[in-house]
Amino acid sequence: MKRLLLPTLLLLLPMMVLQAQAPPRVTVRLQQPPPNQLRVSDMWKITLTNSGRTTVRIYLQGIATEVRDGQIVDAQTAPFDLPPGTKRLTGRDVEPVKVNSSNGRYKNILMQTGLVPSGDYTVCVYAKEVSSDDVVGSDCFNQEIQNVSLVLIAPDNSTSVGDELPMFNWTTAPLITTGATYSIKVVELFGQQSPISAMGSNPAYFRQENISTRNLTYPVSASKFKSGQQYAWQVTLFNDGVKVAESEVWSFLYVKSPVAPLPPKLSAALSKFMKAYGGGALDQLYSIASTADSGYILAGKTRSFGAGGDDAYLVKVDKGGNVQWSRAFGGSNDDAAFGVAQAHNGGYIAVGYTRSFNAMFDDIYVVKTDPQGNVQWSRTYGGGGHDAGYSIIPTANNSYTIAGILGTGDSYDGYLIRIEANGALVWSRSFGGDEYDILKSVIEHGEALYATGWTRSFGNGNDDMMVAKVSPDGAVMWVKAWGTNRAERGTAIAGGPSGFAAAGYTLGRLAETTEFKLLAIGFTNDGNDQGKVIARAGLYSEAFGIAADKKGAFYLTGYAKGTDPANVGGTLLMTLSCNGALEWAKVYQSTAVSEGRGIITTRDGGLAVVGFTEAIGAGDGVLLKTDGAGVANCAEFDPKAVADMTEFPVKDLSIFGVGSVVVPRVSVAATATTIETLVCPK
Repeated sequence: MKRLLLPTLLLLLPMMVLQAQAPPRVTVRLQQPPPNQLRVSDMWKITLTNSGRTTVRIYLQGIATEVRDGQIVDAQTAPFDLPPGTKRLTGRDVEPVKVNSSNGRYKNILMQTGLVPSGDYTVCVYAKEVSSDDVVGSDCFNQEIQNVSLVLIAPDNSTSVGDELPMFNWTTAPLITTGATYSIKVVELFGQQSPISAMGSNPAYFRQENISTRNLTYPVSASKFKSGQQYAWQVTLFNDGVKVAESEVWSFLYVKSPVAPLPPKLSAALSKFMKAYGGGALDQLYSIASTADSGYILAGKTRSFGAGGDDAYLVKVDKGGNVQWSRAFGGSNDDAAFGVAQAHNGGYIAVGYTRSFNAMFDDIYVVKTDPQGNVQWSRTYGGGGHDAGYSIIPTANNSYTIAGILGTGDSYDGYLIRIEANGALVWSRSFGGDEYDILKSVIEHGEALYATGWTRSFGNGNDDMMVAKVSPDGAVMWVKAWGTNRAERGTAIAGGPSGFAAAGYTLGRLAETTEFKLLAIGFTNDGNDQGKVIARAGLYSEAFGIAADKKGAFYLTGYAKGTDPANVGGTLLMTLSCNGALEWAKVYQSTAVSEGRGIITTRDGGLAVVGFTEAIGAGDGVLLKTDGAGVANCAEFDPKAVADMTEFPVKDLSIFGVGSVVVPRVSVAATATTIETLVCPK
């Protein structure tokens, strides 16, 4: 037995020695930071597991790299003992930390902000045995960082506030849609204090945490602002409870308004901004309507989202232009929405055209949604030609009226359609002759409908502006045209207290260079001409939208080049008084081609314009919000507009036949994650 035991022990001894010399096994698990966050302390948030039976002495080496800049830091902890089992560590548990090497630029940014700059990072931590420097365990994580700027919007900096309960508005760039909360702090300014020093040293006059929206109405329960007192305010952004960004410090002077406070819906401070909406491809907006919650519904087309090609595009924003939801509607071919309105039941209804769900070519496309943008029904209307809807309005008896075109062989006619709340056709009327005729816009004014567009079949030659009056039951009361031997086109119509006006553009010449001039014609309810205004804004201008206020003034939007021939042109905004006098004109966003397509007056006394710009990415839709004088705290380019009163003859049009085709309804919707970009004020 002893002879057998000894050889066996001799055989086992090398194996026991090898096992004793085997390196310890340590499992390293790094804690992934929250999205868009990376701090120095995140490198040392670790769970270590010693799966052996004996305590090992180790240290940790952390290396962070950025995809473009390479290694930015190499650091290691002091040695420590790791007994068998699991141990969780934080930065405090591994101090002191020795930095072996670091990138100077990143070091300076970290010292100033505590955050790393935007980039694509990889962080790896290695557990090393002290005696041998052997790696006994490791783990890595990747983190993409896009630093966020917090931008204040209203109340404007260094302005006066008269509302007892002002609305504070802010946004982020880029936009954060989930996981973000905000805090706001307001302090009083004393003596010659600057807003920054007051924010740093004075106690909070008002503070609120955990705000989930990008605006706050000053609470009724908070301390009242003192008339004649200056205040400073600042907003802080948190992501999952971690401070991410702080805004600038802005100030305002509170001066109590002598008038009675407005109702709650109108108590917010007037907001002024320009924002862009879209994705990575071309997106455009054509129409805007006010909503019951004091926000706006925007309509257009998108290539960034949806089922393919262009898709109809709806974006719901609050009164500060912040996106609440967006949707794309359509199929594999091109679809678009050119008109939108608040629906009778609180949802929304949009009209445009579809090539995805048509009988032969293009059909009128109507989509009805609930308040959250979910499709309730959708239908197409048309025949065998090219059909499209450009404008839709709620009308009497829970109905809707659409203005557009109806294909008729080799040409097309202007077209009006009345539909019920469920989309069923009530009546339809076509306007035109053997040439191309079109209706672009319709309003309900008094007990009648008024629509505008242009006709090539009748009038004085070329295209003439066409205006039609139709009774609620679809009876055509009159159709008229205004024009010369040039082209005059009506693009929008609006009603005021003493009548209404159609806006558009007319082709003229300036130094042998083709140009379009703004065209506005006012008329009474019976169609009598009240005067024509042809105004040129800058070197080249067109009008695509018009709105009226309660005083009888008209506001036009469109496109203008300004006075510099090299300028690419921007969004035009201008005002005509009730008698047609040109009061002012402004051009915005002239750094790239941009246009205003739809305009409304807002509840706070301002103006809201939608359109699109090529200044953002591949092209985005734009919402421009101004005060009543067209001021938006954005870069303005003076177009030096001039007015040219021109008279030309009026001719009546013939009335043409009725026709309509209703096809089975279709419903296709896709969620669109719209990117919101604050263009100005920065």
